[in-house]
This record gives sequence, C-alpha cells and structure tokens, in this order.
Amino acid sequence: MKIFLIFMWSVITLLLVTVAGICFSKGNFAGVVGCGIAIVCVLFLYHMFKPQGDGKLSITDLIVRLSNSGIDLEQWGKGAAKTVQNLLDEINSGESTMTIFQDKLIRKVRILYILVRYSDGQKNYVLKEQQQENKKTGVIRTRDFPASVAEKMQPRETSRAATIRAIAEELGIETPITILDGDTTSKTGHSDSYPGLTTDRIIYNSVVNLNAEQFNPDGYTEDGKTFITTFVWEEEVM
Repeated sequence: MKIFLIFMWSVITLLLVTVAGICFSKGNFAGVVGCGIAIVCVLFLYHMFKPQGDGKLSITDLIVRLSNSGIDLEQWGKGAAKTVQNLLDEINSGESTMTIFQDKLIRKVRILYILVRYSDGQKNYVLKEQQQENKKTGVIRTRDFPASVAEKMQPRETSRAATIRAIAEELGIETPITILDGDTTSKTGHSDSYPGLTTDRIIYNSVVNLNAEQFNPDGYTEDGKTFITTFVWEEEVM
C-alpha cells in the first residue's frame, strides 16, 4: 500500500511537470502557473497523508498517552503487573487496541477462555492453570478464572482458529482436537495486568475434550517469552 501511494504521487507530479513544460514551450504562462499551483497542492497533500514509518506505536508515545490520561505507571512491572513494554507489544501485534471514550483511555482486547477436559470413563478431569512465573523477575503469579487456558485473540482470528492455536502453543498439542463453541460475553473494568488502565474485554468461551493420547497425567508446561506457565489436572466435581 505504501509503495502504491508513493508511485501514484510520483506519476501525478511527473504529469503536471510535463504539462507545465509543454505550456511553457507554447508561451501559455497561465497554464504554467496553473500547473505550478497544482504541483504545490499535490506535494502538500503527499506531506499530509504519506505513510509514516511502519505505523507502529513507540514506547515514548505510549508512555505520553498513558501519563496524559492520568494513569500512574509507578506500579507497572511490579508484582503481578505487566510493564509498558508488554502493553506496547500487545498493541503493535494487534492483540489489543487503545481508544478514548468520554475522555478516558480504554484498552480493548478480545480474550478466549478455553475449558480443557478429559474423561477416562470413570472420572472426569478439568485442566487448571496452576501458576505463571516471570522468567526475568522470578515473580510467581496466580490467576483465578473459570478456564484452563486464557489467550488474547489475534486480529480477525475466529474463536475456533484461536482455540487450535492456543492449545498448540500452551499445551503443545497439535493433533486434531474436539472443540465445543460456547457463549460470548463482554466485561469492562479494572485490569490486574495494567493498574489504572480500564480494559474493555470481549470474552469468547470454548470447551476442548482431549483423548487418551493427548492426555498427560502430569499436566503441561509452556515456556513462553515472558512467563513459564504450569497447568495441572483436577478431578471435576459434578
């Protein structure tokens, strides 16, 4: 898209310069002036609307936006709270967006909650996230939510595609899985990850039933970029 826009600006400017040259050679000075004005307008519009860099937000710009919205960053990066860099990575990857509503900065994110189950015919088990350990600080974080796996969805990603991706990334299971689609809800409120930043969540729910080959009685461990996440099985009480 960027290359196409630059090409179009160049072609239009070249045509105007050519027409101006023809007018000048024929003594049509009014035409020369008209083309000159048109060239100035084209260059002005190009300057106003040309693509800026790679379109990604910088950490400096993000800090300014957060600070101008009255968000105290002192607690970010401490305890269970994530850092400004974590939020920047979310935004630039498309996992979350920022908007302003009633003069308040809002983080918007689509989240997938997956309940992972297994049955051996006698007992039913449900997978739980036991803990997340920050690889850099060693801080251990526990979360209490009614799901086995929580994953931010990527732009234009469907819930089923996100479920397949999350199970592969988090649990290392890449063989076909049985997925049951659940309901979709929304929630707006406080975020433990980013204190002071209101978060608007659209939550998709799904259920995954594992077979005997996919079931690991010792649980699963995801060694991610920032966290080491541990999952364990619990017997499901009906």
